[in-house]
Amino acid sequence: LAQHFYSVACIIIVSAVCYAFFQNTGYHSVALILLASVSIIAMFFEITPVITAAILSALIWDYFFVPPKFTLVISKTEDALVFFLFYIIAIVSSILTTKIRAREVLLRKREENATALYQLANDLSGSTNIDEVIKVIRASADPHIAKAELMSRSWDAADVGALLALVDDSGNQIVEGKIRFTDAQAKAIL
Repeated sequence: LAQHFYSVACIIIVSAVCYAFFQNTGYHSVALILLASVSIIAMFFEITPVITAAILSALIWDYFFVPPKFTLVISKTEDALVFFLFYIIAIVSSILTTKIRAREVLLRKREENATALYQLANDLSGSTNIDEVIKVIRASADPHIAKAELMSRSWDAADVGALLALVDDSGNQIVEGKIRFTDAQAKAIL
């Protein structure tokens, strides 16, 4: 509703300025100014406020600027064409802007995912014991044995920091740079 209000207010203000200052330049220049206003509104608002602005600007242009003034009569073919171009431009601009916004959201989400994957890869690549963790898991006959083996060993805390981050557990204690996985952390690693 706010977008409708702002789009209508914008068209009314632009129309008032055009009515005050562009009486001698011809009504076609006013049509271009109003079309530009509708196109600018399309960059910021959704499709329905833009169509509302297009309808209002076309009606204002026809009523206040197209001869005979103060009627909704269009006597020339080129004026009728301009009148309908308001709608076409509004719809096309709105659809394109909506597509651009949707693509921007998608790209932003992809960027966040790529950043998270990059951070995880960085964290894992710094671990020299990650290969040892993988060997323990692969050598175990089943997940219960792998979990028990992971929990029974002392791991270099600096090397398994990324794995510890999978589950933040206050039960961990670092003793002389070594740490043991808790039950929850071993489950998360598996």
